[in-house]
Amino acid sequence: MTQVPQGYKQTKVGIIPDGWEVAPIQEKFNFVKTYSNSRSELSETGEISYIHYGDIHLHHKFYIDFGVFELPKIELSKLPNEVMFVQNGDLVIADVSEDYADIGKSAEIKNLTSKAVSGLHTFLLRDKSNTFVDGYKGYLLYNEIVAKKIKKIATGISVLGISKANLSNLEIPIPPIKEQEKIAAILSTWDDAITKQKQLINEKQIFKKGIMQQIFSQKIRFKDDDGNDYPAWQTKKLGDVGKVSMCKRVLKDETLPIGEIPFFKIGTFGGKADAYITKELYQKNITQYSFPKVGDILISASGTIGRTVVYNGKPSYFQDSNIVWVSNNEELIQNRLLYFYYKMIKWNTEDTTIARLYNDNLKAISINIPYNEEQTRIADFLTSIDDEIIKQTEVLEQLKLQKQSLMQKLLTGHVRALY
Repeated sequence: MTQVPQGYKQTKVGIIPDGWEVAPIQEKFNFVKTYSNSRSELSETGEISYIHYGDIHLHHKFYIDFGVFELPKIELSKLPNEVMFVQNGDLVIADVSEDYADIGKSAEIKNLTSKAVSGLHTFLLRDKSNTFVDGYKGYLLYNEIVAKKIKKIATGISVLGISKANLSNLEIPIPPIKEQEKIAAILSTWDDAITKQKQLINEKQIFKKGIMQQIFSQKIRFKDDDGNDYPAWQTKKLGDVGKVSMCKRVLKDETLPIGEIPFFKIGTFGGKADAYITKELYQKNITQYSFPKVGDILISASGTIGRTVVYNGKPSYFQDSNIVWVSNNEELIQNRLLYFYYKMIKWNTEDTTIARLYNDNLKAISINIPYNEEQTRIADFLTSIDDEIIKQTEVLEQLKLQKQSLMQKLLTGHVRALY
């Protein structure tokens, strides 16, 4: 049996400090009316801001700051009479998710200066009697014990959902008001640091995009060590400098939930694998079919068309109908320069039911090729910007990890925010 330290007590939500309360959500919050309008009814010009559960999953964690984020809009005429608008300090919860990681994802409303409603697949909770301070409610459901309980009450197979009844009975720990204020202030400091780091990364990405446009339009040219201009750029078709190929299709029944060789489809291209295949299937196919080599550029042919990654040579598999790759003649154009060039292309796609990039589209693209030494200087310069963005992104991830660790200690009372 776990020993309870002095000054703490055992409760339904674990060991918490003396002086903290435990209560079900329905005892402390009222459920306010939400609306079920679909994306097709939203626009950029409506009268009312509309909080869609998809936006919570994509953009909001802990809080929705109306001072910095623009939400989709809906016309008042598309809502029933006597609309219940959200208020600062309300807690919005997404009641469905495709995975356990985001089930019960929630955000507190802040800096609201115009009318807004809580929309499709959301619950809207409002503090009944000032039990919570503004700035703290957005963290309530991220307490690790509470988050585990939410996962247990979620139901469904392909899509997980939380019922109002189950959420109503969910027990939550409640610190005293003064300690809530202190916790919110501490975590707000970390949020500010994370926001500033995101802004820094965004500024560097904007700078990179702008400088790339000037370089590839030749408004900026590099010079040799003696300050002389390099020879003029040559215009060629991609089909003249590279070979376009498709990856071998893997059938669904050939994939595994776990394994050694990761398998990628368009949805996870460049990220986490969708599934895995066996070493035997991998070896069989790399013997029978052409495969990317180290440094080849993989390009998404549907979905987010033109998304690119450089193949690192690690054993992996890609779905042919979604991903193509280019093996180019390095004597004509360096692979790493071509990678940056792809970022500037406006992809020409056929008008089909599902927009798609075909091999012929790629081969027909005209590219301006610098002299080899200028290619090196351009690639070195752009790579240095990428390296800085990666470095700053690593700082961001460290800030997030530090906040997560501190947040759990504060929300469980294992570290006290004394006042």
